[in-house]
Amino acid sequence: AAAAFHFSGGDLGGHLNSVRVGAAGGLGTTAVWFAAMGGAFWAYDGWGNVAYVGGELKDAQRNLPRAIILGSCIVIGIYLIMNLAYLRVLSMDGLASAPGDRVASAVMSAVTGPIGTSLVAALIMLCTFDTVNSSILTNARVYYAMAQEGLFPEIAGRVSRRFGTPAWSLVLQCGWALVLLLTGSFDLITSMYVFVNWLFYLLVPIAVFVLRRRDGNSSRSAPTFRVPFYPWLPLGFLAFTLAYTIGTLVADIEGFRAGTQPVIKSVVGLLLVLAGTPLLISLKKKKRR
Repeated sequence: AAAAFHFSGGDLGGHLNSVRVGAAGGLGTTAVWFAAMGGAFWAYDGWGNVAYVGGELKDAQRNLPRAIILGSCIVIGIYLIMNLAYLRVLSMDGLASAPGDRVASAVMSAVTGPIGTSLVAALIMLCTFDTVNSSILTNARVYYAMAQEGLFPEIAGRVSRRFGTPAWSLVLQCGWALVLLLTGSFDLITSMYVFVNWLFYLLVPIAVFVLRRRDGNSSRSAPTFRVPFYPWLPLGFLAFTLAYTIGTLVADIEGFRAGTQPVIKSVVGLLLVLAGTPLLISLKKKKRR
């Protein structure tokens, strides 16, 4: 970003004006809008992973919201600065025509030449390894917690005596990741992931209302499950999440009917999740016994 602002003589104001003119012309089809939202949600989705290790945090009631809010604000700030840098160097048409959708590489190539392109490739590899590392470590805690509650195979709830980590949960996660990789379609995996993730996000505000009611806290007492601006904030999140999931499903159906995609990605993701229902029922029966 610094190189783009310092060495490039691009017209950021003119390029931003072209964005405003394009936006004024209309949002485009529903499918295009929700496809763009899905890409953005994929990029920002790490905010939820912090909650997976909430049981291992000190003073989670205080530090967990701080970690999510501060981390999200930092990432949003970095993304905004980077996109302004991209627009300064290339216009919207230039960004759209970047070879292989490699916008960062195209920008650095225009600013510093081949050296910048190689540097971007190295940084992308570093960021990818860092993201994968954090995702592996945090997501494994979910299967571990489910196994502890009797909602997942018992083996996932075992902790390594040597390292104190949910070792078998990590092994099972690795195996399932390899199965998904064999599908050969990264676009299908990410599309399913974002849609299914937001289906579960839909349950979060519902859970807040259920837990507050079950907790027996009145609006005048200090509730165990605190949410700022309750109940309007969870209601707003619920409304947005419901609109997004329904809109994504409709957009996928439109794309399938138009022949622009071979399958209805959101439906495939939903069926994949529902495929675990027999296992869940079996484990619940075992838990009751």
